[in-house]
Amino acid sequence: MTRIDFYILSSSPAEQRIQVTCKIVQKAFRAGHNIYIHCDDPSMASTVDEHLWQYPPYRFIPHTVYTNQQNESNQHDRIGIGCHEAPDQHHDVLVLLSHDMLPSFSRFERVIEVVSQAPDVLETTRKRYHFYQQRHYPLHTHKLTTNSA
Repeated sequence: MTRIDFYILSSSPAEQRIQVTCKIVQKAFRAGHNIYIHCDDPSMASTVDEHLWQYPPYRFIPHTVYTNQQNESNQHDRIGIGCHEAPDQHHDVLVLLSHDMLPSFSRFERVIEVVSQAPDVLETTRKRYHFYQQRHYPLHTHKLTTNSA
């Protein structure tokens, strides 16, 4: 069954949410996982893309941005970013930054939600937490302080 992890930030800036996402993605990548980052729209995907090219400073995390629903991808892409359905080779880690649930979330081994204190993010996350809880998914919460993010 899919494991769900919530990383709860103590503040609401969107920038911090993206930075924490980069940190989590870097750790998962180094551990050998395939990762798909699901965004609301192409603009958000572009922002995540820009941050991954610069994270950590003076380096980058290799990734691919999927720009269409067909998600034409390379079999060797370990990190993908998009706002459509995840490519078939991504079934390991899903990072949900979108307000909408990815319909195929349960095919992933692990779902990560990075939660800021922004009202819209909190509302969306609370609804999804309740959804997961009702269906008995294993839920894990990690509270992050500004310094640990």
